[in-house]
Amino acid sequence: MAAEWQALRDSLDLGEQDRLYFFISFSMPESLIRGYALDAARAGGELVLRGVEPGITLRDFTMERLLKVLRPGGMTAPIQIDPRLFDTYEIETVPTIVLAKEDPMGVSDRQAPNRRNRWSAARVPGMP
Repeated sequence: MAAEWQALRDSLDLGEQDRLYFFISFSMPESLIRGYALDAARAGGELVLRGVEPGITLRDFTMERLLKVLRPGGMTAPIQIDPRLFDTYEIETVPTIVLAKEDPMGVSDRQAPNRRNRWSAARVPGMP
């Protein structure tokens, strides 16, 4: 499986600034979150969450939810909590995978008015 992911990365010609984002949410089943964490780790991608659950602190979210869900699988990818990425790529449903051919935080709308040509999103088959 790791060889397949590496072949995919090679075929996409990912450069130093390119990113592979796996947008997830804790509204998804825990087994699905674990699966995406493993896939993102194998592909060199990053997990992205919009935020923490309402009424819970960042510390509690990390210790009680995040580690509880991801620890059973052992292997995981870097995790970001960044609502700006959801806005940048117009993510309305999860899971969604985005291949960003540049660093999105280094490009403003004025610099890249045609930003839709700089990234692509993939809906996951079988998901709404």
